[in-house]
Amino acid sequence: MPEDDARAAADPTSPVEYARLRELRRIVAGPVADDLDRLRERVENPATRARDVGGVLPDAVKLSAGRGEQLGESLAPIVGSAIRVSVRKDAREFGEALFPVMGPAIRKAIAESIRGTIQSFNQAMENSLSVQGLKWRFEAWRTGRPFGEVVLLHSLVFRVEQALLIHRETGLLIQHVAADEAVTQDADLVSGMLTAIRDFVHDSFGAGRGESLDAFRVGELVVWVEQTADLVLALVIRGTPPEEVRVVQRETVESLQVRIGEAAVKYDGEQARFAAVRPDLVDCLRSQYAKKSGTRAPVYAWVVVALVMLGLAAWIFFAARDNARWRGFVSRLRAEPGLVVTAAGRHGSGFVVSGLRDPLAREPDSLLARSGIKPGRVRQQWQSYSSAEPVFVTTRARRLLEPPDGVSLAAEAGRLSLAGAVGHAWLAAARPKFDYLPGVDRVVTDSLLDIDLSRRVAAVESAVVRFPLGSTRPTARGQAELARQYGLVRQVLALAAEVGARVQLEVVGHTDQSGLEEKNVTLSRDRAAFVRDRLVAAGVDSSQVAAQGVATAQPLGDEATEDGRALNRSVTVRVNVTGVKVSPGQ
Repeated sequence: MPEDDARAAADPTSPVEYARLRELRRIVAGPVADDLDRLRERVENPATRARDVGGVLPDAVKLSAGRGEQLGESLAPIVGSAIRVSVRKDAREFGEALFPVMGPAIRKAIAESIRGTIQSFNQAMENSLSVQGLKWRFEAWRTGRPFGEVVLLHSLVFRVEQALLIHRETGLLIQHVAADEAVTQDADLVSGMLTAIRDFVHDSFGAGRGESLDAFRVGELVVWVEQTADLVLALVIRGTPPEEVRVVQRETVESLQVRIGEAAVKYDGEQARFAAVRPDLVDCLRSQYAKKSGTRAPVYAWVVVALVMLGLAAWIFFAARDNARWRGFVSRLRAEPGLVVTAAGRHGSGFVVSGLRDPLAREPDSLLARSGIKPGRVRQQWQSYSSAEPVFVTTRARRLLEPPDGVSLAAEAGRLSLAGAVGHAWLAAARPKFDYLPGVDRVVTDSLLDIDLSRRVAAVESAVVRFPLGSTRPTARGQAELARQYGLVRQVLALAAEVGARVQLEVVGHTDQSGLEEKNVTLSRDRAAFVRDRLVAAGVDSSQVAAQGVATAQPLGDEATEDGRALNRSVTVRVNVTGVKVSPGQ
């Protein structure tokens, strides 16, 4: 075994030797190895590296602020991308974040614009109805200028349109304000040009120290310049300003020299640092307009006003009258049977109405003529339809059916009722047309008297079949009467079928007062049954025939005479017709 240990110690790759080397390294370089492991973890782990960068990033940005615009140029793409992502993600939240900054600026710009517009409007209105105003309108037409600008030029004494506060040494613009509706150029460019002109004049004419250009004119504008040790205040003025404006200008620039002169010594062009001086510059934007004379407006100016007001009143009157007439016309259209208005209103200078019209309804033009509106001002669009109004339903039915005189028609809720006396031929021809009546669901003919059918029903009911005393078989005369009755019944049934009426026959047997009542009842029933059977045998449907015996209860003749008693020994037929009115008395 000792020999094995010796051999293992001589071999550096053996496990024993490797374990010894690791132990030796841990003893010699243990702390350094741990630091290297921690350093590798800190460098290679993204989360750890991000925390380290986040801890030093604010200080790094502060240190980079002294490098000018390099940091801004580096961050511009990142900030722009972040803004776009924020807007796409939630535009409302982004807008709410900017509102405290943008809201006041927008409100101020709108208020200033409205104030300037009202001022120009008031000036224009004051001179629009006078002779001078007419002259100014002609001048505006001739020169191509707006009327408001011409009024301003003639009524303005002076107006300070712009105020520019400039750093004297560098010529950089510190602040700039302008009056409403003043035409301005790039303020920084104007500032540079003013500085260049001032220096050019100073050098060209050998001005001494403290001497400089203090005023110059450009067209209709004059520029006044006042300066101090560090500041230059330039006023752009339209018109002829009084000396008081120079005093205000001088006092303003001297006051600003005291307040911001020291801060302006190292001015680098950052205007936001001097935003507090804007009220002082705004105070320099003064103006004065020519006073109106105390004379009253010319008479013809009031005449023009009166004519305008009269024309306006006439227009209002005629417009109100047209509207009232139109409303009345539309109301009459809506109330007229057979007319349904679906749309009505104005169209340009006229009117338009559209809807549905039954061909039987009154012409809308007749209603339009009564309204007082000229027909050419109204455009009408009507579609044809069939109205369910009773008057139109009965009119169409009368035209289609052509009933005889004396027949009345009444329509209600889809039902048409006919009443009166008609011939059988007309009724048979009219019945197939009932299904083609517009607006009619059902035709009622119960009150319609069929004259031909009534006559035949009366003939059937007046026929008497006589029987011998105590017999259930007719006499010879009764046999002939029964045969004739067969023919009358068939005629009634045929006529009723043609007009769609329903017929029910009732055969009634009679006896005289001789004999016992019980036997008379049986005898009357047998006689009625005999006639019923003969009718059924002749072709009458058995469901349409009924028989009963009344014995002596319904006598036909006078029992005091032989002829009366013979008439009572008989059978009669009663006819009940439904669907058509019949009159047995015909």
